[in-house]
Amino acid sequence: VGIHWGGYLGGPVFKSVISYALKKYRVPPTGVEFKPFPLDKAGLKAAALTETSPSANQPDNR
Repeated sequence: VGIHWGGYLGGPVFKSVISYALKKYRVPPTGVEFKPFPLDKAGLKAAALTETSPSANQPDNR
């Protein structure tokens, strides 16, 4: 009484399917900062400048 068998049978299958889908579509875990992909030329140029800045890539050997 009060037991729903669908949860016992469907729960593990749901977990397996959703886990696979989240990994396949590269959905980041909760709490991870997501950087959206630039979709225009200005965004691409800004992203390229921040990723290849000399100060960010070079060690400080003073």
